[in-house]
Amino acid sequence: MNKKTNSKSGKFIYLDRSKRIVRQSDITKIESANENDVDFYNLLKKEKEIVYSKNIVDKYNLANYIIYYEVSTKE
Repeated sequence: MNKKTNSKSGKFIYLDRSKRIVRQSDITKIESANENDVDFYNLLKKEKEIVYSKNIVDKYNLANYIIYYEVSTKE
């Protein structure tokens, strides 16, 4: 999500293989999955791909898992 323009793009994608997104040494906390996490995982596993939407983020409480950024555009 681009915070500057409040635009949204992207999608959630299910991969049936592990993909490292962080080094083991950089992990600061490990938590057990909650019911929302499991429900979203099962939905994504079934659908394989879900377009980003605020409704999905709110329904499954995903806001803390999303990277927000600002992009400067040429005027």
